[in-house]
Amino acid sequence: SKQDSAASYDSLIHIGVRSGGEWRRVTGSVVGGAPRIVGVKGMALEAAFQPVMLYINNSDSPGFIGALGMLLGEAHINIATFHLGRRGAGEDAIAIVGVDQMVPVDVQERVRELPQVREVLAQAQARVQVGMVALSGGGGWWVAVVGGHVTLDLGFQAGHAGPPAMRSVI
Repeated sequence: SKQDSAASYDSLIHIGVRSGGEWRRVTGSVVGGAPRIVGVKGMALEAAFQPVMLYINNSDSPGFIGALGMLLGEAHINIATFHLGRRGAGEDAIAIVGVDQMVPVDVQERVRELPQVREVLAQAQARVQVGMVALSGGGGWWVAVVGGHVTLDLGFQAGHAGPPAMRSVI
Protein backbone atom coordinates (compact mmCIF):
# COMPACT_ATOMS: atom_id res chain seq x y z
CA SER A 1 0.00 0.00 0.00
CA LYS A 2 1.05 3.59 -0.52
CA GLN A 3 1.10 6.09 2.33
CA ASP A 4 1.24 9.86 2.09
CA SER A 5 4.41 10.80 3.96
CA ALA A 6 3.72 14.54 3.79
CA ALA A 7 3.08 16.24 7.13
CA SER A 8 -0.45 17.41 7.86
CA TYR A 9 -0.94 20.96 9.15
CA ASP A 10 -4.10 22.68 10.35
CA SER A 11 -3.12 25.86 8.51
CA LEU A 12 -0.58 26.66 5.83
CA ILE A 13 0.48 29.77 4.00
CA HIS A 14 2.33 29.53 0.70
CA ILE A 15 4.17 32.64 -0.44
CA GLY A 16 5.89 33.18 -3.76
CA VAL A 17 8.13 36.12 -4.57
CA ARG A 18 9.46 36.79 -8.06
CA SER A 19 12.91 38.36 -7.93
CA GLY A 20 15.23 38.76 -10.89
CA GLY A 21 12.98 36.58 -13.05
CA GLU A 22 13.16 33.70 -10.57
CA TRP A 23 10.39 32.53 -8.23
CA ARG A 24 11.20 32.02 -4.55
CA ARG A 25 8.63 30.00 -2.64
CA VAL A 26 8.27 29.35 1.07
CA THR A 27 5.55 27.60 3.07
CA GLY A 28 4.83 28.35 6.71
CA SER A 29 2.58 27.06 9.45
CA VAL A 30 1.99 27.32 13.18
CA VAL A 31 2.93 24.14 15.04
CA GLY A 32 2.22 23.93 18.77
CA GLY A 33 1.61 27.68 18.83
CA ALA A 34 4.98 28.51 17.25
CA PRO A 35 5.48 29.64 13.64
CA ARG A 36 7.60 27.31 11.48
CA ILE A 37 9.00 27.17 7.99
CA VAL A 38 7.62 23.91 6.60
CA GLY A 39 8.73 24.08 2.98
CA VAL A 40 11.18 25.87 0.71
CA LYS A 41 11.25 25.53 -3.09
CA GLY A 42 8.76 22.67 -2.83
CA MET A 43 11.02 20.72 -0.43
CA ALA A 44 9.49 19.68 2.88
CA LEU A 45 11.32 20.51 6.10
CA GLU A 46 10.27 21.90 9.46
CA ALA A 47 12.36 24.70 10.94
CA ALA A 48 11.58 26.86 13.93
CA PHE A 49 12.71 30.46 13.72
CA GLN A 50 16.01 31.30 15.41
CA PRO A 51 17.52 34.74 16.15
CA VAL A 52 20.27 34.06 13.57
CA MET A 53 19.79 31.70 10.63
CA LEU A 54 21.57 30.56 7.48
CA TYR A 55 19.71 29.41 4.38
CA ILE A 56 21.84 27.17 2.18
CA ASN A 57 20.79 25.71 -1.17
CA ASN A 58 23.09 22.80 -1.99
CA SER A 59 23.31 19.55 -3.88
CA ASP A 60 22.53 16.51 -1.76
CA SER A 61 25.85 14.69 -1.64
CA PRO A 62 28.05 12.99 0.96
CA GLY A 63 30.26 15.26 3.02
CA PHE A 64 28.24 18.48 2.89
CA ILE A 65 26.95 18.41 6.48
CA GLY A 66 30.39 17.49 7.86
CA ALA A 67 32.18 20.15 5.80
CA LEU A 68 29.69 22.83 6.87
CA GLY A 69 29.96 21.81 10.53
CA MET A 70 33.76 21.87 10.39
CA LEU A 71 33.82 25.25 8.68
CA LEU A 72 31.43 26.84 11.20
CA GLY A 73 33.23 25.16 14.13
CA GLU A 74 36.62 26.45 12.98
CA ALA A 75 35.08 29.95 12.90
CA HIS A 76 33.78 29.39 16.49
CA ILE A 77 30.16 29.55 15.32
CA ASN A 78 27.92 27.17 17.26
CA ILE A 79 25.06 25.42 15.45
CA ALA A 80 21.83 25.66 17.48
CA THR A 81 19.47 23.92 15.01
CA PHE A 82 19.89 22.16 11.65
CA HIS A 83 16.97 21.41 9.33
CA LEU A 84 17.22 19.68 5.95
CA GLY A 85 14.97 19.16 2.97
CA ARG A 86 15.72 17.64 -0.42
CA ARG A 87 14.02 16.69 -3.66
CA GLY A 88 15.65 13.25 -3.71
CA ALA A 89 18.98 11.47 -3.25
CA GLY A 90 21.71 13.43 -5.03
CA GLU A 91 19.34 16.22 -6.05
CA ASP A 92 18.61 19.80 -4.95
CA ALA A 93 18.61 20.31 -1.16
CA ILE A 94 17.99 23.04 1.42
CA ALA A 95 19.59 23.51 4.83
CA ILE A 96 18.21 26.02 7.32
CA VAL A 97 20.74 26.36 10.11
CA GLY A 98 20.15 28.29 13.33
CA VAL A 99 23.39 29.57 14.87
CA ASP A 100 24.20 31.29 18.15
CA GLN A 101 25.88 34.38 16.69
CA MET A 102 26.11 36.40 13.49
CA VAL A 103 28.00 34.74 10.65
CA PRO A 104 30.64 37.16 9.34
CA VAL A 105 30.65 37.81 5.59
CA ASP A 106 34.05 36.10 5.18
CA VAL A 107 32.65 32.90 6.74
CA GLN A 108 29.60 33.11 4.47
CA GLU A 109 32.00 33.34 1.52
CA ARG A 110 33.85 30.21 2.69
CA VAL A 111 30.51 28.38 2.94
CA ARG A 112 29.75 29.49 -0.65
CA GLU A 113 33.06 27.95 -1.74
CA LEU A 114 32.05 24.44 -0.58
CA PRO A 115 31.63 22.35 -3.76
CA GLN A 116 28.04 21.31 -2.96
CA VAL A 117 26.79 24.85 -2.24
CA ARG A 118 24.72 26.79 -4.77
CA GLU A 119 23.54 29.69 -2.59
CA VAL A 120 24.04 31.04 0.95
CA LEU A 121 21.86 33.67 2.54
CA ALA A 122 22.23 34.97 6.09
CA GLN A 123 19.32 36.25 8.14
CA ALA A 124 20.08 38.79 10.82
CA GLN A 125 17.18 38.37 13.22
CA ALA A 126 13.80 36.67 13.18
CA ARG A 127 11.32 38.74 15.12
CA VAL A 128 7.66 38.50 15.94
CA GLN A 129 5.50 41.34 14.67
CA VAL A 130 1.76 41.86 14.50
CA GLY A 131 -0.22 42.94 11.45
CA MET A 132 2.36 43.20 8.68
CA VAL A 133 3.33 41.09 5.69
CA ALA A 134 6.43 42.18 3.79
CA LEU A 135 7.77 40.89 0.49
CA SER A 136 10.87 42.12 -1.25
CA GLY A 137 13.51 41.33 -3.84
CA GLY A 138 16.94 42.89 -3.91
CA GLY A 139 20.07 41.19 -2.61
CA GLY A 140 18.05 38.35 -1.11
CA TRP A 141 14.43 37.80 -0.21
CA TRP A 142 12.17 38.82 2.59
CA VAL A 143 9.03 36.92 3.45
CA ALA A 144 6.66 37.18 6.37
CA VAL A 145 4.91 34.00 7.49
CA VAL A 146 1.48 34.62 9.02
CA GLY A 147 -0.12 32.20 11.44
CA GLY A 148 -2.86 32.77 13.96
CA HIS A 149 -2.33 36.16 15.54
CA VAL A 150 1.37 36.55 14.81
CA THR A 151 3.34 37.59 11.79
CA LEU A 152 6.94 36.48 11.54
CA ASP A 153 9.45 38.24 9.34
CA LEU A 154 11.85 35.83 7.68
CA GLY A 155 14.48 38.03 6.10
CA PHE A 156 17.35 36.59 4.16
CA GLN A 157 19.93 38.99 2.83
CA ALA A 158 22.94 37.86 0.85
CA GLY A 159 25.96 39.12 2.80
CA HIS A 160 23.99 41.76 4.73
CA ALA A 161 23.28 42.02 8.43
CA GLY A 162 20.70 44.81 8.22
CA PRO A 163 17.13 45.10 6.97
CA PRO A 164 16.36 44.84 3.25
CA ALA A 165 16.80 47.94 1.14
CA MET A 166 13.27 47.67 -0.24
CA ARG A 167 10.13 46.58 1.61
CA SER A 168 6.53 46.66 0.52
CA VAL A 169 3.59 46.10 2.84
CA ILE A 170 0.51 44.34 1.49
